[in-house]
Amino acid sequence: VVVNIPWYWRHPKYQRIVLKRTRLFAHDEFDLCSVGDMVRLQMVRPLSKKKSHVVAAILRREDGSAPPSPFPNVHLSRNVWPEEAEEARVAAGLPERVAGPGVEGRLRGGAQ
Repeated sequence: VVVNIPWYWRHPKYQRIVLKRTRLFAHDEFDLCSVGDMVRLQMVRPLSKKKSHVVAAILRREDGSAPPSPFPNVHLSRNVWPEEAEEARVAAGLPERVAGPGVEGRLRGGAQ
């Protein structure tokens, strides 16, 4: 997912407030995030060239539905074997993951 973090700063010469955005690429193991969701990220070891965060929790959904609780995430637990990850997915009632296009992140509807 792509997460945008907006922040403001005042221009030193013109004293105008300027909007800046930080884009972070994060891993969503079970593709639970959708466009507009408010998420919490956790730093992890680099997973790819641009990706060094994982989605730790979905704080608020854009459509107003309840976020998954507890949030299943394999990367936040240490020394998890694939069998345990599969057990966690089944215990959370999540569908089997299939290959397909990525999911866009919060506040951004573009490509991943």
